[in-house]
Amino acid sequence: MTQQSLKRSITWVQGTALTIGAVLGCGILILPSITANSAGPAPLLSWVIMSILAFPIVATMAHLAKMIPSAGGITAYVQMAFNANTSAILGWIMLGSIPIGLPIIALTGAHYIGYVFPISNAGVIGIAAVILITSLLLHIKGIELSSKISVFVICIISLLIIVAVVVSIPYVKLSSFTPFVPNGWSSVGASSVIIFFSFVGWEMITPLAEEFKRPAKDISISLFLGAICISIMYIAISFVTIGTHSYGDKNQIASLSILISKGLGSIGTYITTILAIFISFSAVHANIAGFSRMIYAQAREGHFPSFFAKLHSKFQTPTRVLLVLGGIFSCILIFMV
Repeated sequence: MTQQSLKRSITWVQGTALTIGAVLGCGILILPSITANSAGPAPLLSWVIMSILAFPIVATMAHLAKMIPSAGGITAYVQMAFNANTSAILGWIMLGSIPIGLPIIALTGAHYIGYVFPISNAGVIGIAAVILITSLLLHIKGIELSSKISVFVICIISLLIIVAVVVSIPYVKLSSFTPFVPNGWSSVGASSVIIFFSFVGWEMITPLAEEFKRPAKDISISLFLGAICISIMYIAISFVTIGTHSYGDKNQIASLSILISKGLGSIGTYITTILAIFISFSAVHANIAGFSRMIYAQAREGHFPSFFAKLHSKFQTPTRVLLVLGGIFSCILIFMV
């Protein structure tokens, strides 16, 4: 019997898009405002420092993925470093976090629509369901299609962020950066802790190693390019948020909308909403990709039920994992109604 294998089709361009999607979250819409509100302009320095500190993590992940190009990702690295039992424990920990976290990410993006159109709670949940179902269906169809969709989505996100920064630049004032540390360095430390969690998610790309065309080169390129792009986005949005003093409002969730509206008027609200939906989708999409492969690999190693170790005969995707994920997502969303 011929052993099934995942299809190698991911390029470094698609890998970079998936990396950005896995790490960049809706935090970019509100965290620059929240951190500036608590610590003044100084968190801009925190964004720069955290961006720099992300690169050793990225380098580690890239090196491990090159050494151990397994769909198990970090669970495979733990197994080699320690033992199979430790790897299985990590797999179960991931199983208890990712399936719950992704519906919350989808709901976060869906909530932004409520700031433009009057929709009920059921409507918000319905939009979140569409985000999750769309991603699952694309992944069932194959990583080649789903990774191309990721490239398109990340291009839209990048374009909208560039627009937000460009239209805000004329309103940046140097006076907005003084005093630089109005609330003391302790507040900067507190904001740095929040900012740190904006740079997690690199590990969700490593389970795709078996699907890269040239894993030895392209995973490293994808991770490093993704880190550079993410750092630029975070620092740029933080700079214009502080420079235009688009913070201090009670409604922190609308901070980016306020920022864009300075240059484009009321259309800023619509741009922010579109951006939130696309960011939510990209985060969900990239994490489903990595997590489904990780569970498949764990089943292949005998740590999870063998039911999950079978790929779709045509698409070469872990369809069973994806379908069960869909069931878990449905239960969580129904609970939210």
